[in-house]
Amino acid sequence: MTFEASVGRDLFDKTRNQRDQNATNRIAEVRWDLRSDLALQAFYLDREDRTELRDSPRILGLRVLGDPGTHFKFWADLAHEGGTRGRLDSSTGQVIVRDVQAHALDVGLTYRPRVVLDPSFTVSYALGSGDDELTLPAGQQPQGADGTFRQSGLQRNRASLNGVVSFRYYGEVLDPEDLLFHRYRQDVPSQRLENTELDANPSGLDPRLGSEWDLVVGYEPRKEFELRLTGGYFQPGRAFPADATSSTITTVQAKFRF
Repeated sequence: MTFEASVGRDLFDKTRNQRDQNATNRIAEVRWDLRSDLALQAFYLDREDRTELRDSPRILGLRVLGDPGTHFKFWADLAHEGGTRGRLDSSTGQVIVRDVQAHALDVGLTYRPRVVLDPSFTVSYALGSGDDELTLPAGQQPQGADGTFRQSGLQRNRASLNGVVSFRYYGEVLDPEDLLFHRYRQDVPSQRLENTELDANPSGLDPRLGSEWDLVVGYEPRKEFELRLTGGYFQPGRAFPADATSSTITTVQAKFRF
């Protein structure tokens, strides 16, 4: 069993935003290797936000990682978020702070047939709970806990699924060595999307956001050099207005190690 813990606070970097400078992160993680091909992890994040927004999540997570045999790998993540979260009400200018009760799930399976070119095939499903706050009439305040699950902001959301390079496994546009297909659906229809590369916002009337194809190509002829080409194509679904157009993104990255 291994155990790690940390307490972090940004005291010196004045270029960071005010919320980062006034927040303390307490993180603990423990891992049990149940067998050589099976591991269990648990983590806890407690953020203390001293601004008036009180964006102070408390996230408890569990993860199971398996590597049975030579052809399969799997993972299963489950997280619960508590704490508090605030937002500025544009109509009144007041900060509304609500308790948070939310959850998230992420499961996946990778198959590696061990043939020429060593391809792999992955299927996964991820869900973050939502909240119906934005469907309320203007001026009506939400009641009860906020059911929207949000990541802490400390995550990378990047991995390498049997490839040379890492990529954003939740999508390059919406955040062949690897060819990926995503279908996005909101738990509760909302006009708000966080941390995307999209120019348009959904209408909040339909949960079907759309679909995306990603292509990730990596080349690493030697340990000192790595080249990565990433492309993403997002096709908006019924959640967006009828005149919404598709979005694309292409990035090229080269790394030199000395």
